[in-house]
Amino acid sequence: MMKESSLKAWLILAIGKRLLSVDALIHKLGSVAHGFPQEISLHFEGSIPGRLFCDSDGASIGLSVEPLTECDMQEYGAQVIASMSDDACFSNVINKTLSSAVLVKSSVEDRVVGVGFSFDCEERLFILNLGDEIFVYRSIPSDVVDSVFLVFIAVEGED
Repeated sequence: MMKESSLKAWLILAIGKRLLSVDALIHKLGSVAHGFPQEISLHFEGSIPGRLFCDSDGASIGLSVEPLTECDMQEYGAQVIASMSDDACFSNVINKTLSSAVLVKSSVEDRVVGVGFSFDCEERLFILNLGDEIFVYRSIPSDVVDSVFLVFIAVEGED
């Protein structure tokens, strides 16, 4: 688990690099996937993959550079790694260059709850922890922005 400064540092390293692949840890019961991704791993060229997840406080977005790990939960199913690169949310940004990034902060929680990515193809992607679940948006719905008072903090290198 890393702090906000490490999240910012990882994003700074990713800016200017192509997004090569996206994987997610999803819950499966039998052959059926359930709910939202538990964790999402983004791999940018020449960079350490970053794994985004709901942090232990239930509100923050967490970052780890450790790889995704599957987990067998016996009769409750399993958490399995699945490629998300062809998923509708991600397919338009695979092999595109990250041009900028933002930290998404909730004024209600007073925590960084997500990250936003802008790519050279004019596509955007937001990954947020809302209510201890990971959500992926191309554009955050205005009711979400308004209900948790989201503010966007540009990620820039140190001057």
